[in-house]
Amino acid sequence: MPKCCSKLKKSVRKILIFRVLLGIISVSFVILIVSCANPKGITGGAKDTLAPKVLKMLPSNKTTNYTGKVVILEFNEWVKVNNFQKELIITPSILGNYKVLESKKSIVIEFEKPFNPNTTYTFNFGKGIGDITENNIIKDLSLVFSTGDKLDSLQISGNAVYPFENTPASECTVWLAPFDDTLKVDKHKPYYTTQTDKNGDFKLQNLRAGKYAVYVFKDNNNNNILNSEQEPVGFLATEVEVSNKNIDSLKFLLSISDKKPSKLLRIRPSNNQADRAFIDFNKGISNIKIESEPKIAYQVSGNGKEVTLFNTSKVYDSLSLKIVAKDSLDNITEIEKKVLFQKEIKSGKPKKEQLKTQVFNKSDGEGVTNTFALDIVFSKPITNEDIKKIRFQKDKDSTKLIELEANEYRWDEYKTKFSIEKTIKFKEELKLIIDSMAFESVEKDYSSKLIQKYPIKKAITFGTIKLDLETKEKNFIIELLDDKQKVVRQLKSPLKSKNIIWDYLPANTYTIRLIIDTNNNGKWDAGDFEKRLQPEKVIYYSKQIPLRENWEITEKFIVE
Repeated sequence: MPKCCSKLKKSVRKILIFRVLLGIISVSFVILIVSCANPKGITGGAKDTLAPKVLKMLPSNKTTNYTGKVVILEFNEWVKVNNFQKELIITPSILGNYKVLESKKSIVIEFEKPFNPNTTYTFNFGKGIGDITENNIIKDLSLVFSTGDKLDSLQISGNAVYPFENTPASECTVWLAPFDDTLKVDKHKPYYTTQTDKNGDFKLQNLRAGKYAVYVFKDNNNNNILNSEQEPVGFLATEVEVSNKNIDSLKFLLSISDKKPSKLLRIRPSNNQADRAFIDFNKGISNIKIESEPKIAYQVSGNGKEVTLFNTSKVYDSLSLKIVAKDSLDNITEIEKKVLFQKEIKSGKPKKEQLKTQVFNKSDGEGVTNTFALDIVFSKPITNEDIKKIRFQKDKDSTKLIELEANEYRWDEYKTKFSIEKTIKFKEELKLIIDSMAFESVEKDYSSKLIQKYPIKKAITFGTIKLDLETKEKNFIIELLDDKQKVVRQLKSPLKSKNIIWDYLPANTYTIRLIIDTNNNGKWDAGDFEKRLQPEKVIYYSKQIPLRENWEITEKFIVE
């Protein structure tokens, strides 16, 4: 007999003997071992679309006083397991590991250690079992049994959402443990667990009475432990007490609740450019201030994880830096480090990066109105600019070029973005002309000549949304989002008028959301799961707004 058959037959014989010792004679399992060849589905005929049916289970569903260490399922057709370690959810959590034995129409689960006494266990098999021909999945298959003389019957149910996006928190881990236990969501696996469905709904059944800590989080690495730096989490303000009745309609608002400041990983010299170095962070930062004597220039990369340092003072001794970095959640990192710039590249081919310039129209859709906003973005910090070399020409009128006034532009803190806000009355086309050498970078190179043309926005090709906003909230942010959830308009309290007009909008389907800015810091705050501080409230308008060209739509948004 082949070794694999012999091994399988011994395992089955062991299970049958164990069953006899338990006195469970009424459940009859006959597992015939004919060969170890891979089974093949029958070819021809109609496609199999039916999921397997469970014929028998050991222990049977809702059994009490079960003392075995195996679970056996018998089906009406040949079956296989799929990603069982992930799909099979056992609550409460078990001690030790288990192994799975597949044999044609049967699945045997052998446990390393005994189940806890006087405990009700629930097995949810998820998508873990299907037939062997078409992998038709058995849905909603579960098994409940108790090692004591009664079954716990209480339950907790609820819903989880991403409040900022207004979407269901689907396929998230529901983490539950006794409140007086030492288990922590970011350090330990749960006592009870399940997953949210596609609508963010969940239900935990067969719980014993008591107080519980409950969390819901997106378990990206499937370890049943919260990684607060990367995984959104929802929580309740207090513990949940389950006594003589079920608890339902619990609401969880998921967001990243990372309170760990960014970590400076290293400061390294550039491999191909002299007088440059880089700071690497473990996660993105939104703002950084660097003090040194003498001063150096710096800028933050697009993802915030890298900061470029420019040796503008040509110092080649070790230079001390005082660094204060802030991430998007306002976590602050303060540190003092030293940097050593290279005067020349010792190995490899030196590379000189030329100054690059891009212009972005900040209005929606093609063209601009008479009042417009433009951003000129540079690939490295600028030290000098000649404003007289930035001019505008309207309607192909070559006789008069319009210059910038001092109050019509501003720099960002790194001097890499030059923002223009200006009003010019024109009828057809506006031309931006930036002469060569208008900007000088920290590396002593200059911008090239650049010309951009902008047609006048024609109202007939755009739409308008008029919003009548009623709210008693003192501090809030009102936003208009397009069909890709991009914020296209934003206003912050206090408003000059409750009647908001958003004009010159491209045809699209829009959504409106109101953020209750509780701390009045001008942005949405995600909360803190350690302090049980909930995310700031986000309210979406009840419907989407389809807007076409040359349309004007009026809506009323009442926020209680």
